[in-house]
Formats: sequence, C-alpha cells, structure tokens
Amino acid sequence: DMTLDYIEHNILRAKFKEPRIHMALVCAAMSCPHLRNEPYDGSRLGAQLDEQSNRFLSSRSKLKITRMDKAIHLSPIFKWFAQDFLSQYVPKQAIGKHSKENQAVLHFVAGYLNEPYQQFLMTGDFKLKYLNYDWSLNEQM
Repeated sequence: DMTLDYIEHNILRAKFKEPRIHMALVCAAMSCPHLRNEPYDGSRLGAQLDEQSNRFLSSRSKLKITRMDKAIHLSPIFKWFAQDFLSQYVPKQAIGKHSKENQAVLHFVAGYLNEPYQQFLMTGDFKLKYLNYDWSLNEQM
C-alpha cells in the first residue's frame, strides 16, 4: 500500500528530481496549483510542466512582485521545497544576498516573468516574503 504523500516524496521527487513537479501536484486546496484538464503525457511532459509553472506563477495569489516596496511575495511552496531547485536552477551570478536555495528558486521564477520583472528580480535588491497558504478546499477543482 502507498499513500499519495509517499508517491510524491519518495517516488516523484526522489526519483525524478524535477522541481516543476511542485506546480503540477494538486492537493485541492485554494493555494495549490490548478488541476489540469488532461493527463500528463510522457511525450509532452516538459511542455506541460512549463505550462503549469507559467499558470501557477501568473496568479497573484502565488506570486506578487511589488517593485515600489522592493518585495517579492512567493507561494510558501517555494520555501517548503527550495532544496529541490538547487540541482537545476542555481544562477551563474548571485542574486543579491539571498541564500543559495532562494537564489535557485528566484532564478526558476525569473524564467516565467517578462523582462522588466526578470531584471528587477535578478538585482536581488528586494525582500523575499511568503504569502499565506490557503488550505481551504478549492471547490472549483
């Protein structure tokens, strides 16, 4: 017998080392990624994970950038699983004085932003904050 938690942490995350999976795994809470209306397909998986990441990061409830306040507000998913981004997303140049884990997350996020926001993010001159996670049931799923 296996639980969904076991499959997520001991199989998917451990075996595939693919941080975009966090934009695809859905727990049905309001702050979770949206459920796709199609199954994941091995031949298109990379594109599907990119679509999910783009969709996730385009939601102001998952990512909010306030340049005037010099703050980036991220989903706590990026705090909980920051280690998962280290293997693929550590930037070549440091992003401010943020930790290596946070730099990897920020480099990942930058890949889904338009150029002005990418430039702001890559300066590192901001406070990194985390949004509240809404565990209430997403009845739209």
